[in-house]
Amino acid sequence: MVVLKNIKRKTVMRAFELIFADTRLPLRTITSDRRMGFNCHNQFEERFQVPFYYTDTGKPYQKPTIENTNDPLKQYLPKNTQVHELPAQKIPQIMSALNNRTRKCLGFRTPCEVLLLS
Repeated sequence: MVVLKNIKRKTVMRAFELIFADTRLPLRTITSDRRMGFNCHNQFEERFQVPFYYTDTGKPYQKPTIENTNDPLKQYLPKNTQVHELPAQKIPQIMSALNNRTRKCLGFRTPCEVLLLS
């Protein structure tokens, strides 16, 4: 989870670098919706050497991991929440809660457990 100041290509690519460069996070593909911020897909594919897919309009089931993360995220950040006004420690707390929450798609393990075992 990265809070962005804007959704410009350069900002989004900087976030991808922060998340995926020099980490152990598994990265085989990435799937996004068609929002403007993801128009850096060519740069992403070149930099990380993995395919970047767009979902079809109106078909959120094509990106289930994101959809299954967005719903619990709404518990912590209801609609119209001004993220930039949150206390600095709030985002790491939310990330920890989500990464330590069991998921059916992970065999009822948490993302932290899966990453530590891989």
